[in-house]
Amino acid sequence: MASSDSLDPKSVIDLLNSTSQGVNDLMKQYADEYAARADRLSAVRDRIQKSANPPADQLAALSEAITQADTLARNLKSIATRVAGKPAVGPEDLAATGRVVDASGAGIAKVSVRLTDQAGVLNVGQAVQTGPGGDFSLVFKPCEIPSPPPTLILAVEDAAGKRVGVSDPVTLQPASPLYLEIGLTNPQAPAAGPAAKSGPPVEPK
Repeated sequence: MASSDSLDPKSVIDLLNSTSQGVNDLMKQYADEYAARADRLSAVRDRIQKSANPPADQLAALSEAITQADTLARNLKSIATRVAGKPAVGPEDLAATGRVVDASGAGIAKVSVRLTDQAGVLNVGQAVQTGPGGDFSLVFKPCEIPSPPPTLILAVEDAAGKRVGVSDPVTLQPASPLYLEIGLTNPQAPAAGPAAKSGPPVEPK
């Protein structure tokens, strides 16, 4: 598991795709321990600050340690929450889950995500709408995937059906949900291909 204070997006995605429930439980435990460590260090710093001549170097070191512990606790808790939100799938189901984000990394709500080909002509299953944090989940049966499968992507579309984001090519594996984040970098971009529709987006549960 990555151990730096702030995890880059690729590290988070790799971790989410490889994390089992047992490891997820450990991440929650470590998150609680680091949060408690930050609280203890904050209490020590507060006591030192009340002394007659608090040593500046010691206060600076404590502040840095508090920031590191708090950041790591929040990162671990965030990852554990996302892992817990991965859809439950059957032994043959194919699934993709993740978030749609803007250039700053903030989640984008109420945009549609669908599995399609690069031209945007193919519709696999039904589109879903992102939740308040930009989260989405798509689950498919193997019979819904064309054989042989074309190059598949996840396309993000606005309310008018215009493509505003796209994933890298995806390969879905049975019983192994794929997690990814899709950047929404050009909200006004026109559709990159025909916007074939299979029905209205499904609201996330």
